[in-house]
Amino acid sequence: MHIAVRNSRIQLSQGQIFWREIGSSDRPMVVFLHGSWQDSSQWLPALEKLGQQYHCLALDFLGFGDSERPKMHYCIDLEVRCLEEFLQTLNTEGIYLVGNSLGAWIGATYALQNPDQVKGLVLWQPIGVDLQLLKQGRDRNIWRKRLQLWLFQAIAPMARLLKRYSITKEIRRLKHELTEFRVPRMLLYQRRSAELQSELLQSRLGELQMPVFILYNDGDPTHIKTQSRAYGENIPHAQTQIIPSGSSLGNEPDPNLVLVHIDKFISQNEKKS
Repeated sequence: MHIAVRNSRIQLSQGQIFWREIGSSDRPMVVFLHGSWQDSSQWLPALEKLGQQYHCLALDFLGFGDSERPKMHYCIDLEVRCLEEFLQTLNTEGIYLVGNSLGAWIGATYALQNPDQVKGLVLWQPIGVDLQLLKQGRDRNIWRKRLQLWLFQAIAPMARLLKRYSITKEIRRLKHELTEFRVPRMLLYQRRSAELQSELLQSRLGELQMPVFILYNDGDPTHIKTQSRAYGENIPHAQTQIIPSGSSLGNEPDPNLVLVHIDKFISQNEKKS
């Protein structure tokens, strides 16, 4: 039976938040947190696949996607406070948090501050444990996107002659990310090192006592694999799953692997509770 994804908005003290929702409220609640250069649409395959078993929510962080983009100083603490207010307003408790990249950093920070609210934590390609590794990631991402845009623009005239319209689509997508994704640039690229250092989690990961599942791809960049391993080594009883690089895991969740592992982790913990 097909279940439709519902779109909603809510006004919080810092701004309006948009989220997607599917599933019945009597099911275990799973909240999906998107990555650095993503929004809640990243998790649409997850909502469609897992909406039968769970009550799933995927929100756009403040400043991302269809959430409001107020002019303010963006930081991890601000996004965590918005997430906390969002969940309190919806009167949630006993949730599973699933975060990718930036979403994993925010989710882990929320779990440290609200351990009684989180039944389990899934961290996919997590970041936020080492300043130098964070800098490697930010430099690599921005220059890779700029190089991709330059290459696509260079071949665009020939692509139009050959009616390869997918190139034009990619150019629009990259321009959108480089011009519209102002907040991730502020969060990861344009803040002082001392402020970023104060938000890093490596020294606090040992405080996480709920079940934690670490997920990354063996083909991920070194800075992602290193940070993922740091999470796994510093969190007591954390489980780690490495996805083979041949699985074609990229920027989007792979419904045949990532979601299968997420589902298995949650269902196993539900049986124990």
